[in-house]
Amino acid sequence: WEELEALMRKHRVDWTLFWRQLAHVVECHQEDFRNKRRKREDDEGINNNGRNTTTPIENMQTASNTAPVTTNKHLLMTLIGNEEANPGTSPFYEALPPESYIHWLTWLNDWKNALIDTHGTVTGTKTTTKPVPTTTTSCSASSSSAPMSLDAVSSTATNQQLVVHQMRQSNPKYILREWMLADAYTKAAADGDYDVISELLHLTEHPYDEGTSEQHDLYYRRTPDVSLKKGGVAFMS
Repeated sequence: WEELEALMRKHRVDWTLFWRQLAHVVECHQEDFRNKRRKREDDEGINNNGRNTTTPIENMQTASNTAPVTTNKHLLMTLIGNEEANPGTSPFYEALPPESYIHWLTWLNDWKNALIDTHGTVTGTKTTTKPVPTTTTSCSASSSSAPMSLDAVSSTATNQQLVVHQMRQSNPKYILREWMLADAYTKAAADGDYDVISELLHLTEHPYDEGTSEQHDLYYRRTPDVSLKKGGVAFMS
């Protein structure tokens, strides 16, 4: 935690988005969390969709032969997301400088191995006493679609699916930020429009759920840059 907390502070990470995106990393790359030594086609710069995933990581000559770089770059790309295609959805307020990749990759490697040690490397299914929601999620780093609603449940789940479920139940997807509230009470006061207030009320009733596609697009995002420059709004956003 000490290493992660320092990295999050240094690189201006959105707390809420980070933990949900970290769960997304496990969901999208379950095989990586089943075996520490698993080899991936991704290691050669190709992702599961056959697209080239060459990144600044390949330019890190001094670290090109380290284990975190060769095995975890696809995890980092999923964690970062695609800010160009989906502005505001990456947990990082600023693009990571190439020299910082090695630090994040090292942490991801340590965290992944700790998770495997804690939850085991079982590749089969594990029967649970409480149904675990299952989702259909696009795991491409460039995906712009929200996960489907949690309307399907299964009585069996892999250890990795249980981890994802536990992480999402511990970390809300939606929280009220001042930029949302400012928009709501401004419209209510100026125009008598209470629609946004109603939307936010519904949002907070189930903050741990994935929500609708509209809720995902509107509220699952960092504080807009313009709001970060407004006094009284930025600090509470």
